[in-house]
Amino acid sequence: MVTNISDLKSLSVCLERGDREGAKVYRDKYVEDIIGVCEAAKGVTVKCIIEIGALTDEEIAIASFLFRECIHQNVQNDQPAHGPHYIKTSTGFNGYGGATAKAVRIMADVVRE
Repeated sequence: MVTNISDLKSLSVCLERGDREGAKVYRDKYVEDIIGVCEAAKGVTVKCIIEIGALTDEEIAIASFLFRECIHQNVQNDQPAHGPHYIKTSTGFNGYGGATAKAVRIMADVVRE
């Protein structure tokens, strides 16, 4: 699944402005979208694609954190694995550009925490 870039960017703007309520709305939408796809795809491997070429370093970190949170949420609730299985940098079918070593490092550092 390609994650919702618009919701992620809106979340980032809310965080920059200190708008905690707005940030929660967009964070919840982003996470619910990922979990919804994963639940619909039970038994099938799900990858989250974040299109890093369209994101700032901070947005890459946020997306990676939320990916990790989706996995943790399922483990925490002792539910079957309905979270995404892995995170991917981009589809390769856009004009944003590809993965950079820096972007991959950000993703890896956040997901490993």
